[in-house]
Amino acid sequence: MEALGIEPKLILANIISFLLFFFVMAKYVYPFFLKWMDKEARQLAETKENYEKSRQEMEEVDKKREDLLQKAKKDINELLTEAKTEGKEILRKAEDNAVKNAENVKIKAAKEIESQKEEIISEAKKQSVEAAVKIVSKIMSDLDQKNAHDLINKAIKEI
Repeated sequence: MEALGIEPKLILANIISFLLFFFVMAKYVYPFFLKWMDKEARQLAETKENYEKSRQEMEEVDKKREDLLQKAKKDINELLTEAKTEGKEILRKAEDNAVKNAENVKIKAAKEIESQKEEIISEAKKQSVEAAVKIVSKIMSDLDQKNAHDLINKAIKEI
């Protein structure tokens, strides 16, 4: 082998150096390297798990938000419908009150007109009676007393 340029002592020294290197690596470096790789793998798995949890939580939050929006829209529509109904009811009541008030005003006006009419008729009767008394007084002064008395009784009966 020496003819080929290979020295057995050198090969043996290289093998011993390699085995020594391998032993030191296996004993001291490789366990730390494995621990580091294991730690990195766990951190990666943990990060992935946290990402999945966060994504699921976001999906749940989005779903809840969407549900709340739908509920809010539904509530708003119900409130609007209710407000419209109440508005129509208030308007109907106002119209009914206006009609009642108009009827009351009409009835009061009719009563007042009737009252004024009765007053006018009463005043007219009073004036008629006064005029009749004046006429009778004038006629009585012209006639004798006997005829006047008969005429007065006749006029009273006619009234």
